Amino acid sequence: MGLLRKSEDNRPTIHPLLAEYAHGLAKEKKEILESLADVLGTLAYEANQTGLPSNFVFLRSHIPVTASFAEKVGLQDAEILMSNYGHHLQIIADYSGAKIAYEHAIRINPDNATPINNLGLVMKEQGDLTGARMMYERALKIWEEELGMEDPKVAFGINNLAGVYFEQGDLAGARTMFERALKMFEKQFGEEHSNTATLINNLGEMMRNQGDLASARTMYERALKIDEASFGPDHPDVAIDLNNLGIVMQDSGDLTGANAMYERALRIDEASFGPDHPTVAIRIHNLAMLFDQIGDKENAVSYEKRALAILQKFLPPGHPYIKIAQEHLDSLTDS
Repeated sequence: MGLLRKSEDNRPTIHPLLAEYAHGLAKEKKEILESLADVLGTLAYEANQTGLPSNFVFLRSHIPVTASFAEKVGLQDAEILMSNYGHHLQIIADYSGAKIAYEHAIRINPDNATPINNLGLVMKEQGDLTGARMMYERALKIWEEELGMEDPKVAFGINNLAGVYFEQGDLAGARTMFERALKMFEKQFGEEHSNTATLINNLGEMMRNQGDLASARTMYERALKIDEASFGPDHPDVAIDLNNLGIVMQDSGDLTGANAMYERALRIDEASFGPDHPTVAIRIHNLAMLFDQIGDKENAVSYEKRALAILQKFLPPGHPYIKIAQEHLDSLTDS
């Protein structure tokens, strides 16, 4: 027991001699490492599925080390571990780290569509729509060939690709793809499943951008009801619904209702991700826009400055979100 200690951040560590012995034992008995990698892979996946980064923290130091040893002896779990590690880094907005982890997973197994798709998600977050579209199309092709046209993963792939179409301005093409994916989700998961709520949200966004505010609000309220029933009132997915509902309320002139939605979404995301995270910045930016609309210039400037500082910390220069926040701040300070 004297070889077991605690690190400065209160995590358990072991003496290098004991670690070396364990590594040697794993080399002699591959099944030990295989069992460990399998269990860690399952735990990592389950932690990521909650959407709460705090649930992954106790695994974070173990995953890349185990993946490295698993890769050396040719275990398939190495790719799974790196993919899940990348997913966690993506959730906490370490996009550079997530990109490296996903690329590593793809090198281990270039035929697995999941890390390819997730790499596309990171590229989209970083504003690289061309790269994201290439990854989504590559992943979707693999899923369609391996799983058939009606598999849920194919629906996820269609949804992600539709998101790029939307960002690139092809609203008609995006809406067709979102509607197709939603029908697949409703068939596979049911109309009250959280996965279905994601597609409902996306379709609502399409409707809002096409000027159909009433239909968009109906979609957002439906998604909110599903996610609150699935996760409780304080989950990040609920915050997404609240934020979207706030936007359509603001567009419809209900500024008081919009403020309540934005404030609640901000509280949830700050509790889930901490005060410095791109998602938190988006909530703050929306409040800054609202304060500007109601004539509260002091709060509008303060909130937009905070949002811009967070975005500049996590996103590359020239990212569309940074440009939007900077232009709004300039308009406030110049007037």
